[in-house]
Amino acid sequence: MKTDILFSKLLRNSLINFFYFIIMIHSSVTKLMEPKVPSWFVDQFKKTFLNLIPELIPTSFYLIGIFELIIGLLFLLCLFLKGNKELVVSKFAFSFVLILFIMLSFGQRISGNFQDSAILFFYFTTSIYLESFVREKP
Repeated sequence: MKTDILFSKLLRNSLINFFYFIIMIHSSVTKLMEPKVPSWFVDQFKKTFLNLIPELIPTSFYLIGIFELIIGLLFLLCLFLKGNKELVVSKFAFSFVLILFIMLSFGQRISGNFQDSAILFFYFTTSIYLESFVREKP
């Protein structure tokens, strides 16, 4: 009975980590493989204060991609770690995910895209909920 519970918690944690790994790596690779910043991204922020600083909009696009790559690699590392090491790395990974969703939501808000900002709030709260499962010691 105890091994069944242990196995189910390990499987659940692994699936959560794998889910975030896939999402973050895919998102980062699609950004970082772009030869230039997509016009939709530049157009979305050209009427905001971000456009006042030269090259800030293109730089932010690639910085988001790099941040997503780091997060994805942390979740990949969680798949191979167990016990306290996994808990420490997953705490960093989830903290970075929350920071990423705040950054993305802020970008949506300043560009006037309030509906997408609200969706990112849902992602933010879901991540907090899923982190509580991963923090549970098996």
